[in-house]
Amino acid sequence: ASRLSGDVETTDRGRSARTLVWHNRHSIALNVGHLLRQLKRRGYRPEREIAIAGGRSVWFGGDGRDALALVTGRAGETVVVLQLVRYRGEAG
Repeated sequence: ASRLSGDVETTDRGRSARTLVWHNRHSIALNVGHLLRQLKRRGYRPEREIAIAGGRSVWFGGDGRDALALVTGRAGETVVVLQLVRYRGEAG
């Protein structure tokens, strides 16, 4: 099971962002796979995935929105930080 430890929403200059942070004991690969499936279902397209210190970062794009997931592990626990950004009022 995952534990949600943060949920912050902000709005600034025509864009809104929501940042979620949760922890679990699943592998980094399992968490990344889950994010890929869930965000694809919501209309996001994976754009790139790169290794970061202790984990992976995954970038997504979509119509008028972007997402970034940072998935890291340490001492048997995985931390996922997911930021979802929506752009409003921009042409094209």
